[in-house]
Amino acid sequence: MPLPTESQIEPQWDKFKQTTVESQSASEKNKDFVERSSVALKIITVFIVFSVILLAATVAKGALFFIVAQTWTGRWEKSSFPTKQLSTL
Repeated sequence: MPLPTESQIEPQWDKFKQTTVESQSASEKNKDFVERSSVALKIITVFIVFSVILLAATVAKGALFFIVAQTWTGRWEKSSFPTKQLSTL
């Protein structure tokens, strides 16, 4: 079998080459734990922030209802209307 001539050999400079990484550095080996802990920390942070905001909204709404209830107590009772006072004038 004769060897191919130079005109028959296609140049390989423009072809993709598959290279494999044989070893990882120490910082790349511990990257999985850091990524997992980062995702877990983000999820925990979302739940904590949601809980704090929900609690603050509940307290604010309760305080508003309490203030409104304190200002309106006795308002609808007949003794609080000034009808008796006006009739004596």
